Amino acid sequence: MKELRWLKPSRRFIGLMGLLFTAIFSLETLTIIGFGLPSFMVNLVYLMAGVFVVALMVDLILVKRIPSPKIRRTVPGYLSLMQWNEVTLTLDNQSSHALSLTLFDHVPAGIAYRALPKEIELGEFTHKIGYGIHPSSRGYYEWERCEVMIESPLKLWGDRRQISLPSKTRVYPDFTKLYGGGLETIEEWIHQLGIRVQQRRGDGQSFHQLREFMQGDTLKQVDWKASAKHRKPITKEMQEERDQHIIFVLDCGLKMRIKEDDLTHFDHVLNASLLLSYVALKQEDAVGLTTFATPNGAHLPPKKGMGQLNALLNAVYTLECTREVPDFDALIKRLLTDVKRRSLIIFLTNLRNHEDEATLEAFKLLTKKHEVLIASLREEVTDTLMKTDVHDLDSALTYCGTVKHLSDRRALHDNLYKRRLPIIEALPSEFAPALINHYLALKRSGRL
Repeated sequence: MKELRWLKPSRRFIGLMGLLFTAIFSLETLTIIGFGLPSFMVNLVYLMAGVFVVALMVDLILVKRIPSPKIRRTVPGYLSLMQWNEVTLTLDNQSSHALSLTLFDHVPAGIAYRALPKEIELGEFTHKIGYGIHPSSRGYYEWERCEVMIESPLKLWGDRRQISLPSKTRVYPDFTKLYGGGLETIEEWIHQLGIRVQQRRGDGQSFHQLREFMQGDTLKQVDWKASAKHRKPITKEMQEERDQHIIFVLDCGLKMRIKEDDLTHFDHVLNASLLLSYVALKQEDAVGLTTFATPNGAHLPPKKGMGQLNALLNAVYTLECTREVPDFDALIKRLLTDVKRRSLIIFLTNLRNHEDEATLEAFKLLTKKHEVLIASLREEVTDTLMKTDVHDLDSALTYCGTVKHLSDRRALHDNLYKRRLPIIEALPSEFAPALINHYLALKRSGRL
């Protein structure tokens, strides 16, 4: 471990130095004014000064010889956004004597912490301490160093040492926080919605089994070769194809930077998309993702299996909002080219009233090939402003502006409905349930 070291005088050092200088100054002042003191008192003062200097030098040499404790940091491999987590520091004393020290860990910017610094009496045994961390943004984080302040034996010096101690972790979106718990809570919530993973009989293209002819079966279902072999009518039972494709299209542009409840709109749609992904993967559908309005986006082809949830988390945890304005026309052209199989394409955005006719027609064109859903977040502040009393000119202007904004958005939604483009608009707290309910409705209707 590389170290940076520098010495710091202790409070005891400063106090004793102050007393010594006061005594010498008083002695010299009395001598100048002709008030003589006994020689033994003068000699005593200067003897004390000499002893202090010797003690100071000896204490300095001793503290510099004290080896630094061996420190190990344990950080979880991944953290959840806006959740408290714990970091553990393990200290081993490399000295033959007990040490008094103060420890401070240099936490990366973007992560809040509590219970630091720590004052420790380090004996001969291993000592473990913990402190809390609270990440406020997603991404990749690295710890570089840890810092200890070791007290000298006479407590005249503090030897401040920065020890290189690299650690790293990832901060993922915490979609489980939507319902106050982990995946167990999510499972309970899904169960309450009535979601079941089960095979259903249908007229799909996937063969399931042969069985005897039953009332209601059609001649199309009869397997004539098997019927001839068994000398009785045999029917082919087909299993409904379940590996439907769901593609999330995440808007990383300027409109998603709005912040509510300590999270941006972008983080809210991430949480909702991950929760719906979990539900869809449990339903044995394939889930994929693509982004737009960002130069460094992510693209993940649709895939089945719960391992895809980890792939989604790894694909989105470093994504950040940009200041770009989304180009829906270019995006839809890309989707028409790249997505070959009929899929449910969910646009996660904050749709505004200024979307032009060409954009709406591009969305309409996409519906000829795919099932499309536009999922738009509504700002909570608009609801608050509509309930605010008007008492002066500024509040009146704010109220009128809010009414105009909401009226324009309703006009946009009406325009979308006329083109048979389904849209969900919800507050961040209601966004995930609205998405899941729409998905389940599509499953029940047979459109997905």
